[in-house]
Amino acid sequence: MRKLMTVAGSLAIGVVCVGGTAVASPVTPPPPPVGTAVALDGTTADGTTVAASRPLRDPVYAQCYDLLTPDGRGADWREFVNGTDRLALTSTESCTQVSSGRAGAVESLAAGERSGIRTIRSVRFSSMP
Repeated sequence: MRKLMTVAGSLAIGVVCVGGTAVASPVTPPPPPVGTAVALDGTTADGTTVAASRPLRDPVYAQCYDLLTPDGRGADWREFVNGTDRLALTSTESCTQVSSGRAGAVESLAAGERSGIRTIRSVRFSSMP
């Protein structure tokens, strides 16, 4: 029993020593996305056809953006062009729906890719190039 306690005590001291000598390095956030992304060929709730969404210039990493018409209305978009240098994650749901747990269908688009396979309502940008 005493030998077991001594071994356990030695292990605890070893962990403390190892933990005590660890060096913490600062975490550097990823660089922000650079470029412009835009949704194309939209239809608003009242049936108005819109050629292009408000462009997203140098969007913030990990923030959800609803893809809005130039006058600020929501729309269902048929195509998305990722002109940024980061991975874009498009969703069939609005940012409000995504934040409340409805992920909807999500598609990943690499830098420079275009999508046109489903209705797109929002986008978020990843730290991955």
